[in-house]
Amino acid sequence: MKIKYVFATLILISIIGCKKKISNIDYTANYSCNAATPGYDKDIAPLLNNSCAFNGCHNQTSHKAFVTLSDFENARSQFLNNKKVLISVHHDPGASPMPKGSKRLTEEQIRQLVCWTKNNCPR
Repeated sequence: MKIKYVFATLILISIIGCKKKISNIDYTANYSCNAATPGYDKDIAPLLNNSCAFNGCHNQTSHKAFVTLSDFENARSQFLNNKKVLISVHHDPGASPMPKGSKRLTEEQIRQLVCWTKNNCPR
């Protein structure tokens, strides 16, 4: 009986030890957002629709990894509450690099996403 508990404990420890570590970087602190604040309709929606929120990825139908970025409310919620979204676009450890199967977003595109988030994701 003791062997079962020891075995179960070792399995649990190995599962916990293999979990990806999420980056502790606060991206909103590392970017200067002195220019005009990006807005969802003008700046963020086109970027997300072209890079993330299309068929098979993070649109309303597919919502891969339970992430939907094809409308304002869902995108705002993800960027304000899901640290992995900004980790993913930076291609940092702890999250899958996004956009998946494509090149990294430009620094300007990433800055827009970070500044939008830093300013509470305005419409």
